[in-house]
Amino acid sequence: MCFSVICAIVCSIPAFAAAETKCVGVLHHGNGWVRLKRPSDCDAFRHSGAGSSPRDGCEKVSVDRSSILCRSTWTRTVIRTSLAFAGAEVSLWVIYASYIHWADNRTARFEQYADANWDVTRYVDWIIQWQSQLNAGSTWSRDQIIVNPNAANPWDRIDWTRLNQCEEEIAQAVGNGFTHRLPPRPQQQYYELIGKYPQYGGGWNDASGFTPGNILTDNVSPNFLIYRDMRGGANEMYNIARTASLVIVANHVLSALEAAWEVSRANRTVEARAELRPVMRGGGFVEFVPHVDVKLRL
Repeated sequence: MCFSVICAIVCSIPAFAAAETKCVGVLHHGNGWVRLKRPSDCDAFRHSGAGSSPRDGCEKVSVDRSSILCRSTWTRTVIRTSLAFAGAEVSLWVIYASYIHWADNRTARFEQYADANWDVTRYVDWIIQWQSQLNAGSTWSRDQIIVNPNAANPWDRIDWTRLNQCEEEIAQAVGNGFTHRLPPRPQQQYYELIGKYPQYGGGWNDASGFTPGNILTDNVSPNFLIYRDMRGGANEMYNIARTASLVIVANHVLSALEAAWEVSRANRTVEARAELRPVMRGGGFVEFVPHVDVKLRL
């Protein structure tokens, strides 16, 4: 049996579900090539008589990659997606910079608060006062640790190596709460330890009644608690900034993956070949059988 005409190809190349695709097909018949701009052109062509004869319409119809011209609005979707990634990155950098700035300001404030209310020489005096209870074998004197008593700043009056040796000796006694060694100011650990561990509670200016027993019960002075909250607030803002930086990295990875995916989709090649192949039947009858080959290269 012979067909008068075979219509053009309708193809789809979706970049996203929302993308729209428009296609143009090209049909070959005995008198040449006819471009079909929409599926309804098939009916018009069939009824025009141009492809009415078996020779014109059924001898051969072939369509390959060069015969398919596809135009898609997926490019606009790609642009919108790229702008979304770029906008997200700008927003994340603003968040990161803002929280780093706020955290730095809070850090400066809590360090000023510590310098005004916590004194390492007061901490040394507290140790010497209670060392027999903290560790009966400890024999340190104030003059061994505070070696420069006339220095303007308390932290400049201290021999930090001897202070740490004293702390280590006291820590040898079990169960007194001495677990850390104080690094010199202005190291970050200096400001962290004095507001984190009750071991340093005796160095605050409102801790006149602080005793070794208070270390184990976390019974610290109000200034200790105020400082702890100030430092915790700054650390929380640093954590938010750190999270934003991780999301920035994730945004870069996702953006790169999305771009690679879109390039892969855009570079797909569709090859299709359709033809009516003559098949000999009994009695010398020839039947034209439709045959279509489609290849998709990713």
